[in-house]
Amino acid sequence: MVHGLFLLLVFGQFADSEEFAKAVQERAVAATVRIVNRTRRVEGSGVLIGRKGKSTYILTAGHFLERGDRLEISTFTIASYPDPENVYKKAEIVALAKDMRDLALVRLTVDNPPRAGLALCPLKLLPQDKEFNALSVGCGAAAAPVCLVEKVKGAKQVRRSAAMQPALCWEAANEQTPGRSGGPLIDRHGRVIGVASGVNDGKGYYSHAEEIHRWLKATDFAFLAEPKDP
Repeated sequence: MVHGLFLLLVFGQFADSEEFAKAVQERAVAATVRIVNRTRRVEGSGVLIGRKGKSTYILTAGHFLERGDRLEISTFTIASYPDPENVYKKAEIVALAKDMRDLALVRLTVDNPPRAGLALCPLKLLPQDKEFNALSVGCGAAAAPVCLVEKVKGAKQVRRSAAMQPALCWEAANEQTPGRSGGPLIDRHGRVIGVASGVNDGKGYYSHAEEIHRWLKATDFAFLAEPKDP
């Protein structure tokens, strides 16, 4: 029985989809991390988005983080799955948007950095269709990254109240489960087009790549908004 459960976890990490090649899904799983906020006792996901020197950067959602929180980052490979390849006990939140953009950037500075990563999609290559499929990746209750095909209903301006500035989000037909917040939404080429942010009325919302680009370019981390092809 235990052996059967292990097989279910291993082979259930990928979505059954002809649109998203297995190689794309493998890269996405390896680039998705589990984030445990030890200070607030909450969990989320994130995506390895770039590296500079000894520093590796993780893009995630901002709503479950505060500056100074004690974080634990688990990274995965196809060989280690469903167990982490590495668990990093020290990470620093270096940028945080607590408004409707709901974004955060976490920095790992270690001697054995994660090897995987995904590029942020250039603005000119973002999906233009009114509706399209995308791949979301997050840890959720499984505590390891799992790929799901999402039907994206398009982009829309979202705000929590009339007093709050709106932000551009992707709206998906289905809401994401707890623990997947901060995980990437990717296109069929494996580029990051959004970050899981929240749910409302049974729909899922992802911070839009346009907001991510603008935010990064307004910080000290503009180089992360200038991706190279994976």
